[in-house]
Amino acid sequence: MRILYTSFIFIAISEYLDQKRLQVTVNIFATDIDGRAINKARRGIYSPTIAAQVSPERLERFFVPLDGDYQVNEAVRQMVVFAVQSVVKDPPFSHLDLVSCRNFLIYLEPELQRAVLAVLAYGLKPGGYLLLGVSETPMQSPPHFEVVDRKWRIFRRLQGRADLDAVPLVPGAGRAPTGLSPRSDAARQEVAHRSIERFLLEHHLPPCLVVDREGHILFTYGPTGRYLEPAAGQAGVWHVVRLMRHALRMPLATAIRRAAAEGRPVRVEDLRFELEGRHETTDISVIPLYQATALRGLFLVLFEKPRPPREVEAAPPTPATKGAGRRREAELERDLQDTSESLQTTVEELQSANEELVTAQEEAQSVNEELVTLNTELNTRVDELRVANADLTNLLAAADVGILFLDREFHVRRFNRAAADVVNLIASDVGRPISHISSRLPQLDWLTAAKGVLQNMLPSTLEASRDDGRHYSIHIKAYETGEGAVNGIVVTFTDITLFKRMEQELRRSQIGELVETVHEPLLVLEADLRVWRANRAFYRAFHVTPQETERQLLYELGNHQWDIPRLRELLETIIPRDAAFEGFEVDHEFEGIGRRHMVLNARRLDTRDKGPDLILLAMQERATGGKR
Repeated sequence: MRILYTSFIFIAISEYLDQKRLQVTVNIFATDIDGRAINKARRGIYSPTIAAQVSPERLERFFVPLDGDYQVNEAVRQMVVFAVQSVVKDPPFSHLDLVSCRNFLIYLEPELQRAVLAVLAYGLKPGGYLLLGVSETPMQSPPHFEVVDRKWRIFRRLQGRADLDAVPLVPGAGRAPTGLSPRSDAARQEVAHRSIERFLLEHHLPPCLVVDREGHILFTYGPTGRYLEPAAGQAGVWHVVRLMRHALRMPLATAIRRAAAEGRPVRVEDLRFELEGRHETTDISVIPLYQATALRGLFLVLFEKPRPPREVEAAPPTPATKGAGRRREAELERDLQDTSESLQTTVEELQSANEELVTAQEEAQSVNEELVTLNTELNTRVDELRVANADLTNLLAAADVGILFLDREFHVRRFNRAAADVVNLIASDVGRPISHISSRLPQLDWLTAAKGVLQNMLPSTLEASRDDGRHYSIHIKAYETGEGAVNGIVVTFTDITLFKRMEQELRRSQIGELVETVHEPLLVLEADLRVWRANRAFYRAFHVTPQETERQLLYELGNHQWDIPRLRELLETIIPRDAAFEGFEVDHEFEGIGRRHMVLNARRLDTRDKGPDLILLAMQERATGGKR
């Protein structure tokens, strides 16, 4: 039985008990003929695809995550007893409330199906339930069962056990008679079974068993169920010591051993045992079988009801009574011998059990040593992980580059202090969606870029300015595990403010060198219309010095000769909007040089460094004057 299906049965029972507020102990036996399947099922580990079959509530309650997979939790696994068992060959469990045998009967022939159904009926309590697979189509109404739900193949065990007093014997099950190994030809075994059955029918015997000299049961006949009581524990071969009621086991084993040693019938009388709360008695006879070659080495075990003793009147001792007394003494001596042999059998079994315990103890010691070794290895791994984590923590703390780790759902996994200066992160933000956290890069939607990287697996590099004017290069790439799986996003923030300033200074220096090559008067104004640079032609034409010109407002140069309303409008309104104007004429009396008639051309220079633009103001002098 698959552990997942077994777990579903347990989950359904648990939820029902919780709903009804009942306190009931539940034991589940999961069996399979394949020991490897049992060992795998005992672990109860399943791939993540189980989430498609189990609701999130049940997944959280009855399963635990384990290395990317799911494992049935300890509470469920402790309720399930796993055992290797063949429903065809091994004795069945008894007193069961529910048997689930799904998708098994479809692989059996009709005769074997009927035999297996009889075994399952024997194991169920009257009124117990049998659950088959929906693809199985047994007979309309299997023997010993009534239909509860035909669609879902649910059946109920009928009341009464008169027709199941004997443990059902599946055809071909049990041990082969002496001289027939399990690998013997099937035809020879069939002959042996038919010989046994014919012998039993011809002699009209009471309930009986056919066993070999080791006590293995080969055949049952008649209502033997009152004498059989399978022992608890793992199912094994059919043996009188495991199947008989407790009070009958040792006397029967001793009788079989005596019959095998002496070659004659052995009878044990007035054996008392308990059946359904009342005391019963029986006589057991063990008879060697010699009637056919196929029966050689087998023994017939008869169960007979003892006759009630006849009441006799007390009489004075006579030679006859004295002879009866001696016979009684002989019987008592024989009983004592039987008891001694039974005790010897018990001692041998205890010795065997002790040897098994020693072996189990040695195996447990070996397992314990393996666990110690495994625990040492795990401790070493934990120490290595602790050192690696400490190294990573110190590396992140020492790095000037901001580093931010996000999982596949863009939740914060880890970050360093430099990243917290760019994105407003604190320690308690680990696990939160990054979209819920504000950033100091308001003009950049870098989260959208991160989603694109996770989608197309191509890294992305962006540039943005912080709210205080600092510049950053943002590099986004997928986070890959050692196995090549993508487990999230890594974002790095590199401060490039110094490089931007150097680039700006270099660009302005290049502009200044270009200005000096122009032969006409030229001014370079900053955005606030202060003079940033003038060329030598301007100084010669207007008889001024750099100290009198640079860092001065255009309108305050000289005797405010440049404070012209139309020029102010062009520089403050037209230039920011249209980036240039041409052909503006100026006719003005300049201090120290007299009247000049000039044409002005202006153009805004884009510095491409996110800083303020520059304005280039060129002047061309006309030979004749005139009004604008």
